Parts: sequence; structure tokens; C-alpha cells
Amino acid sequence: MEDKDQSTLAWREAITGKTIEDIRLIMITEHYLEYEDNRIWLSDGGFEIQCTDAVFSFCFHDESGNFAFHTEPLETFLEGFDHYGIDLSPSPLYAQMKGAVITDLKVRWSGYEIHDYDGSVKEKVDIPVEFVVELDNGMNIQLATIEFTLNPETMSFSKLDYNIEGNMLVCLGEIFAIPIVE
Repeated sequence: MEDKDQSTLAWREAITGKTIEDIRLIMITEHYLEYEDNRIWLSDGGFEIQCTDAVFSFCFHDESGNFAFHTEPLETFLEGFDHYGIDLSPSPLYAQMKGAVITDLKVRWSGYEIHDYDGSVKEKVDIPVEFVVELDNGMNIQLATIEFTLNPETMSFSKLDYNIEGNMLVCLGEIFAIPIVE
């Protein structure tokens, strides 16, 4: 528990009080899903918050095979991957994020088991699966690693759950509710 609390506190201290200069959404594959126009995306790349004197990025980490939090630019972790940016400027929420001050960072953690070659549990670790960045204008930036099934007829999610090896949900504005599966 101590490591989770220490990490959350360190990340919170690193980013709160910072003014957002820009935000970026990066994709690795050509195909991505924009769930709600200009508000919710599912990415396989990363998301970056550029502040006056800090950078917060959440992206796929090749060594661990999952998404991870970083206080470095995305390019540091996407080297060797073909990637491209998504133009966020059509979103009215994008303009409202620029110039906003980060007031808090909430982190959701999940236990993760590392298995040995014989299938036995080698190690249990806690890994962040969701970051909610709260802004002084009442808006949020939600970044979560999820797995899901999308109903093509209704375009609604089913079997939605946190998964560090899944896709990254990026949600601007209001928080997208992700049910907790016990």
C-alpha cells in the first residue's frame, strides 16, 4: 500500500498547480475509435499533457507490454514506433483545456499477477489503471486502460473493465463511468 500511496503523492505533487499549455493524443495503428465525437477516444498510443514546466504522459510501454505513467514526453517511449497525432482542435473541450490549471490527480490501482513459467504466481504488483486529472474549470481528463466489447448496432460498450494490456480510453470533460467488476 505504501508504494501506491507514495507514487500517487509524487505524481500529484509533480502535476498539480501546473497550467496546461497543450494536450496531445498519439496513435500507433491507423485505425482508432472515436466513441463520442470530439470527446472520447480509444488509443493504442499515448496521451500527453504539456504544462509550463512539466510533462505528464500515459502511453504504451514496450518493455512491460502495458500502458504506464511517465513524467517525460511521449517521444521518449514511442521511439521505433510509427505513430501520428490526432487533431484535437475540432473539440470545443480541447480549447477549454488549454490554459486550465491542474487542481488534482486521482489514481485507480489494480493488482496484477506475474506468473512463472509453470503458471504459478511469481509476484503480485499494483499497477495504475486510471488517472483522472481535475482542472480548475471543473473539467477532467480521464485516462484509463480498458478492455471492452463494442455493440456495433448500438455503439455501446459491454463487458467494459480495467485491463493494463487493453486499450487506452481518453475522455475529455466529464468522467466516463467504468463499472468495477469484482
